[in-house]
Amino acid sequence: MPGARVPIRVQHSDVRVFKHKGRAGFPPVFGTAQPPHGVSGLLRKVAYGYPDHLARHWMILLLADRVDVWEHRLARVGPWAVPTVGVLALTGLAWRKWSRA
Repeated sequence: MPGARVPIRVQHSDVRVFKHKGRAGFPPVFGTAQPPHGVSGLLRKVAYGYPDHLARHWMILLLADRVDVWEHRLARVGPWAVPTVGVLALTGLAWRKWSRA
């Protein structure tokens, strides 16, 4: 690239990186630290199937961002929410049995 002080090396990664259909390659800088995963990753895959001049492309990407936030929230709450619901269900059953007696 003109004006570059160091030759730009191509990044190689096993992580799936999405790019726009109309572009030949990736930009000089792109991230692979957070690979797409889950439902949000599937939505991103669908979004990049459309050209970027369509609003559908951007709306699906916005939806994927919102879904990604909820995936992270559920992953953070899940380890303690599932046992808590189980304990509350068992306590409710015990309370119902005790109140009938």
